Amino acid sequence: MSGQLPAPFVASSIPSQIGGYWDSIRGMPRRAWDWSRRNKRWIIGGVAVTAAAVYWLRPYYQQFRELQSIVSEANRIMEEEGSGQQQGGEGKQQLKASKRQKEHHARVMAMANNLVLAGDSMERLSSWLKHAYDADIDKNIPNKLKALKAGPEMAREKQRLFSQLQMLCFSRLITALIVFHMILLTQRVTLSAGTARHYKTGEWRNKKEDDSSEERLPEQASSSDLNAELAAYLSEISDHLTSPLVLCMVDNASREACGQRLPSPTSREASSGIHSTIRNLTTAALRALFETGSEMPKSAVLLPAPVEENAEEGARELLVAETMDLVDSPHYTALLNESIGRASQQLSTYLCEALRLDDGSAMVALAKAIPHISKAVDGSVLGQSASNAYLIQFNELDCVVEFSDMIYYRTHAEGTSDDEQEATDLEAIMQALAKAVEEEPSAKAPGKAV
Repeated sequence: MSGQLPAPFVASSIPSQIGGYWDSIRGMPRRAWDWSRRNKRWIIGGVAVTAAAVYWLRPYYQQFRELQSIVSEANRIMEEEGSGQQQGGEGKQQLKASKRQKEHHARVMAMANNLVLAGDSMERLSSWLKHAYDADIDKNIPNKLKALKAGPEMAREKQRLFSQLQMLCFSRLITALIVFHMILLTQRVTLSAGTARHYKTGEWRNKKEDDSSEERLPEQASSSDLNAELAAYLSEISDHLTSPLVLCMVDNASREACGQRLPSPTSREASSGIHSTIRNLTTAALRALFETGSEMPKSAVLLPAPVEENAEEGARELLVAETMDLVDSPHYTALLNESIGRASQQLSTYLCEALRLDDGSAMVALAKAIPHISKAVDGSVLGQSASNAYLIQFNELDCVVEFSDMIYYRTHAEGTSDDEQEATDLEAIMQALAKAVEEEPSAKAPGKAV
């Protein structure tokens, strides 16, 4: 008895099951009606899209049906010509279709496919086929038809026609999906009174905002954290070594390349341009390599006028505000990449020109005193600032590797005048370097005074 129901209970449950099935079947029309009312916009949209697709593709279907009938008729004619039965009485014999005629038939069929896919009319296609079969093959076949050959070229032609058919069907499918989407968007507003009422009263929009408010909290928190970090960085912008690179990210050429116009004072454009900033950084880096022989202090960088330590507080606040507007711009990444590329290119040019020393006859070979030139340039120019994520890595430039064996690295020599320390011209610094090499050719190791 365990696990089994008594016989009277089983017998009494069968009529109830049959009654349940009957109730389910009897309620199907009502459920179908309710489902159609709930999904009427989908049903109407589907019927409309299907009707539009049938109306749109009907001419192409008719053309392919006519092409199929033409091909069938041509194949039947070729089979009749190739039957090869003898004619009685007169002693005539009907010849089989030659290889040349079969090749001609294959070319005609391929050209017919090409004309149909190109959208030519059936009348012109029929007259062309009649002329191609009735007239002489060698004289009246068009040039395009003569170009078609049997074998691999015919297979490639069929593949090309099939690809065109695929592209046609795909474009029609995409167009149908777009039309279907537009119909659904229209039906969503016009066919539902409740939805229209919600749109009008704003209940749906308020409900959606209430439901998604919790999801937007993490995004708002992350955005505020990012703005706080940027504000903290920009408030101490004069203390960073690479601040000129950040402030000159946007110049006229970068704005034109990215299609963006941002406000900036004329004085800042003149003093913080890519050209002057990179030249100043290169000059300061070479001066530090020649004079101190160690990491260049941040105060040695020639900052543009708006961010110098003695700048007015109003100009500093204006610059910080405009830089914040630039960072918040949606084009900031594109502008930054464009400007970094321009800055790297000009920096490479200045370094190559500055390190190329020529005494009139040959290149001046400087002592090989720096085994890791990239580390020296990185320590001198970029410093150890970890707050700026957009530093230009000088060690990735080709000119640094090319002239790495020509840089003379020495400590500050005694007797250097103030005029030499304050020199900002690249030519004067290079002349001083060349003179030091000529006077002391036996320098061997960095960090030791000769």
